[in-house]
Amino acid sequence: MTANKLEAGNRVASRSGEGMGRWQGWRAALVWLLWLALAQTATALEVRRQLAQFHHTAWRVQDGAPGQVTALAQTTDGYLWLATQIGLYRFDGVQFERYEPPAGDALPATSVSALHASPDGGLWVGFRYGAVSHIDGARLRHYGQAQGLPSGTVFRFARDADGRLWAATFTGLVYLQGGRWHALGPRWRYPGRQARTVFVDAEGTLWVASEQGVAFLPRGGTAFQRVQARVGRISQFGQGPDGAIWIAEADGAVRALPVPGRPAPAQTLPLASAGLLFDRDGALWATTLGDGLYRWTGEAASPFEAYRQREGLTSDYALPLLEDREGTLWIGSSRGLDRFRHANVVLARLPDGAHDFAIVAEEGPSVLVGSRNRPLLRVQGSRQASLPLAPPLTAAYRDQTGTVWLGGPKGIWTLRDGALASVAPLPVQRYSGVQAITRTPDGSVWVSLNTPGLHRLQGGRWTHLRDLPGTREGSSPLTLLAGADGRVWMGFAHNQIASMREGRLTVFGRPRAWMSAT
Repeated sequence: MTANKLEAGNRVASRSGEGMGRWQGWRAALVWLLWLALAQTATALEVRRQLAQFHHTAWRVQDGAPGQVTALAQTTDGYLWLATQIGLYRFDGVQFERYEPPAGDALPATSVSALHASPDGGLWVGFRYGAVSHIDGARLRHYGQAQGLPSGTVFRFARDADGRLWAATFTGLVYLQGGRWHALGPRWRYPGRQARTVFVDAEGTLWVASEQGVAFLPRGGTAFQRVQARVGRISQFGQGPDGAIWIAEADGAVRALPVPGRPAPAQTLPLASAGLLFDRDGALWATTLGDGLYRWTGEAASPFEAYRQREGLTSDYALPLLEDREGTLWIGSSRGLDRFRHANVVLARLPDGAHDFAIVAEEGPSVLVGSRNRPLLRVQGSRQASLPLAPPLTAAYRDQTGTVWLGGPKGIWTLRDGALASVAPLPVQRYSGVQAITRTPDGSVWVSLNTPGLHRLQGGRWTHLRDLPGTREGSSPLTLLAGADGRVWMGFAHNQIASMREGRLTVFGRPRAWMSAT
């Protein structure tokens, strides 16, 4: 099993996981927008995307996923490992498999509390009731009090810059050396009797949270230093791209730790949390103990964005987070496993209830979106702004000069350099929708109506082009496109295309039985 195979499996599994999200309020319109068309690269856009615009897949207990997930790890062979309260599981992107020890052996307990993938391919497993196991292929080794490991829950592992493995346990901080676990003696000046979590930052500093607060050990140091800050029960540390140290408190909030010499962003998520992670794009992800998943892009003015069970998350009670080697985010919850991965094509979120869209690209990195029941919108990334043009708007086109033409039952308008202007009312008395608009190089504007009829506006006067020969009687083009040579291309229902140039019409497509019948 390789990492590539896991990713391939993810693509297969996503087929059954898609469509699980349900949005309330602002929902995803059925309009696909290519972000590359907005003249920006996918990498630059990732951090600006909303959570609903990532490709989300959920594996729930009823889908075969384990529940009560407490830790996640990805080993060098590409497998995703899930620690749960009922055992250890392995996932290849398609199937969940409970880990079975070699014949004649057994794990010390079923309730797994911590995981750590070794650079050499092995997996360290910590248990809720005080034991550690190391899985290396078919080999399994256990550590307990006889190997220096104290009793009590193993909360988290961390490997420092020198390759030493540390474990935070209910009865203190320990490290592995020479095949044995060693407790810290007085010379280490470690504050407290417990170690709730341990973390190594980018500079190699070791951070620990105990019942007495936070302490750190600089790389190469032999004595811990206290951080003079009031904290709650810290579940996890994280480091932002600016070097700030963040904490997730099980009885407090997700926030930056005030450390002298370190940045301290003011943004705070005031919810109980047991997991945080900064992804490779610098965005902060945080799980909560009953309020869902949150993400912050890192911009000071931007708020935390929520994604909850009602949007498709397996559960609002979530614990571990993991970013794998492909940049995919995994979240373990009380009811399964969630995955968020990047997508080159995303859903554009438009106002709730909007339908029948007319879309046209502007010259800049934005698109204009008209609909039957909402004002004209300018959409750029995740931002929308309303323009003073009322619905319905059912057709849109941008000509070679950059002018945008907009049409609806109330008439034809243009938008140029930010200015809206009325061009003309429709050339019919009764209510009619506009199906398509185009403009030829000679300045003529061609409009297809569903009354039906094809009309041309030239010099302020409308001309009705009636009953185009070779097309179904009473039909109107559904699409129009002007060529650089002045030819107008028309697309009709029933697989028929026509073109007109200098009054001559050419029809493409085999005649149907209904044509001869009429």
